[in-house]
Amino acid sequence: MWMLAPVSERSMNPVLWGLEEEGIPVRIQEFSAGSAHDLAGQAAQGSPLDVGIGLDEHERQAVLLHRDLIKEKPLFLLQDDDFHPVQLRRLGTNAARLVKRQPLVLGKVPPGNVAKENSSKPSEDEIEALITHIVNLILDNR
Repeated sequence: MWMLAPVSERSMNPVLWGLEEEGIPVRIQEFSAGSAHDLAGQAAQGSPLDVGIGLDEHERQAVLLHRDLIKEKPLFLLQDDDFHPVQLRRLGTNAARLVKRQPLVLGKVPPGNVAKENSSKPSEDEIEALITHIVNLILDNR
């Protein structure tokens, strides 16, 4: 389930494409108020899949959150320059992979560099940084 502030198709479609490519169903619910963090938290709590995404186009933020994490420390946060179609699509892909318990797509992709994104593998440093980030989030929530 998703809960999101009103956003344009330009912002929402890339996230939906990422989810669709991974075969994960989505429920979209629009709210007129709330930060991306708040919306992701509500979505994760209400989702039978334990994963929520909140989008706030006005603030240029997208948040991916698992139910077991606190909303102030999301698994992924896109903002400002990262709030573009390639990164939003990757956010949808990672949300789906989190549900399926599959490896996440890591690394930062510059806008317009879709071919490189699909063919590149994360470096060992990127993998280590993500593992450290996830472990710290889990330990902080104990």
